[in-house]
Amino acid sequence: MTTVWLSRMILVESLCRKSSRQSLTLTYALATFRRAFSWLLLPFFLRDRFCCARSSLSSARFRYLGLSTFSPSLVMAKCSNRSLPSKRRIGKLAACRPSGGIVERNVLSSLKTLASSWRELHDRADVLECRTRQIPEENARPLLDVYCMGTMSAAQLAVIGGDNPERIRSEAAFSKLCGACPLPASSGKTNRHRLNRSGNRQGNRALYNVALVRMSHHQPTKDYVVRKTKEGKGKLEIMRCLKRYIAREVYRALIAIRNGEAGREPAVERGARLREVHVSLGKTQQQVGDALGVPSSRVSEIERGVRDLPELERQIIEWMDSILGQSQHSNTFDNV
Repeated sequence: MTTVWLSRMILVESLCRKSSRQSLTLTYALATFRRAFSWLLLPFFLRDRFCCARSSLSSARFRYLGLSTFSPSLVMAKCSNRSLPSKRRIGKLAACRPSGGIVERNVLSSLKTLASSWRELHDRADVLECRTRQIPEENARPLLDVYCMGTMSAAQLAVIGGDNPERIRSEAAFSKLCGACPLPASSGKTNRHRLNRSGNRQGNRALYNVALVRMSHHQPTKDYVVRKTKEGKGKLEIMRCLKRYIAREVYRALIAIRNGEAGREPAVERGARLREVHVSLGKTQQQVGDALGVPSSRVSEIERGVRDLPELERQIIEWMDSILGQSQHSNTFDNV
């Protein structure tokens, strides 16, 4: 019995040393940030360090749980109360003084080392998350305004958008970039779609985290899940639909950041205002498109907020101004 516990203790200590070396040796991959996303270089590094700290934190926690689960009952009764929350329990372990026989003393020493590593990595991750949040708050506020969007998810999606500006030419392209677009998997009379396993998996994970939180704390999302469940949809299929909706919101936020429109109304609201004006003028979308030499589908996309085309939007406003005169309806476009 003593030999088994000594070998387990030596293995845990070696894993701790390996984890420490990994947390100190950080490798960064430089990405090409262009246009309005050049400020993303700093959160790219901070996010990498945060992920490294979180990974080491999880590793230390699992080793602690494994060792504490199989530790002798006398050791655990002496150093920790299982009824306490895990954070307080680990704090108590980090402050304990190993004593007793050779097995008891070495097991307590290993647990204390793991608890100390956990606390250090936890504090480091909190500091990095705080530092990372300051950057999107100043430069990418629309991303943080997306409901249930956390700091690291916003940073990850911003980095993806800045590293692939040519891939966010449309909402569908961005959804495909993040692996959130549906793939047809119909067979016979069955019409269904399946999960997309391609695309940027870190971006997909960020969308997944937002969807997961919304399923617990966002009432419209809860209602949507209940409705789809009654229709016979599985959890994975419902999650796929939610990620696609969230990708649409993230795309609009990225477009607002790219065009420097963080203070403007959302594209859906601006489009609704344009639609009200051209209807009041007695003009159809086809007539607006013919006057500007563009397909009516482009006008429809702007009015529905599906696609952000600031230059064409400006031309539509100028065309309407030329019909009624700026003095008659200038207030209509104050916020457009």
